[in-house]
Amino acid sequence: LCEDGILYHTVFKVHCLLPLKNKNLVAVPPSFNYSTDEVKSQGKAYAIISLEEQNPYVKKEGCMAKAVFLDYFGTILQENGVDMQQMLSRVIANSSADDEKKLLAWWMKNLQSLERSARGENYITEEEISLKLLLMAEKEFGLRDDLAELRQMNISGWMYAPIFTDVKRFLEQCERPVYIITNNSDKYVRVCLKRNELHVHGIICGDMVKSYKPNPEIFQKALE
Repeated sequence: LCEDGILYHTVFKVHCLLPLKNKNLVAVPPSFNYSTDEVKSQGKAYAIISLEEQNPYVKKEGCMAKAVFLDYFGTILQENGVDMQQMLSRVIANSSADDEKKLLAWWMKNLQSLERSARGENYITEEEISLKLLLMAEKEFGLRDDLAELRQMNISGWMYAPIFTDVKRFLEQCERPVYIITNNSDKYVRVCLKRNELHVHGIICGDMVKSYKPNPEIFQKALE
């Protein structure tokens, strides 16, 4: 979020983003090629974004960063926690699914589809989405297991999976206010932050706006 009120999107995730001091943010759509160079300046490391000159999405350069927005799951919290692995293993043990990587890809694809459609009057919570996915696994893979227990494993993963090793250092060194924008409920994010002694300025979650990323409502709320 820059001083002109425009949200600039970078391709970085927190575990590869270095502190930006007196540096400008520009828009970098993920589908475009980019490169980074790490340079040393006065004992601190900075991330420099090099853009293709023909990139039509670069709206403006020279805007000082006002705040930093971070994703949660897969950016702060690792996706391959013990709870998630145990849930996938149980699904494989009690269904026709036989490949954990393929099952995880199936899970994430359908999760994203359900999140995109869960909006406004059609909004459902992440807990409800988790149960829907397990019901889909019953139908598609013949899953026979305690769905409540499996869902709780999934939910536990949102709180207790390990964080990326650079997260704490980044949050301590970042000189701008940091806000988490996440599809997960803030109550789960707060458990993770507390147990890892992490501090952010705020959390914006799907429950607040009855919509999930990549729909715009959650980003509009963050800009407020």
